[in-house]
Amino acid sequence: MSFPLKRSLLDAALSEGHMARILFVHYRRNREADWIIRAEFLSEAHRGLAGAGMSSIVVSAVPSAERVAAEAALSSHGLPLMVRWLHELEEAGNARRGMNQQFIGIWRDGKITVEAS
Repeated sequence: MSFPLKRSLLDAALSEGHMARILFVHYRRNREADWIIRAEFLSEAHRGLAGAGMSSIVVSAVPSAERVAAEAALSSHGLPLMVRWLHELEEAGNARRGMNQQFIGIWRDGKITVEAS
């Protein structure tokens, strides 16, 4: 298993997108689902929690033989969409920021698709 996204590439994309409200980034080796990147926003309604109003990002490993293709797909498609989603959340009003939300990049059959809620 290998990680499809180097931390330096993720940090560069977040920096370019002016993302300031990232609570943590985690890389996980065991793969339980088809997703390879997930961002979660913890609602501002969770006052008193350290991460309220902030996002976390988790990158999941892929089979080593798929790493190069997954990295290319993330770099060209998934990562820009995730950064845009995060930026929109940071700029959103209270109604949108009052709910927990997540962005998922799914790696299946050599393609990445995204789901956001």
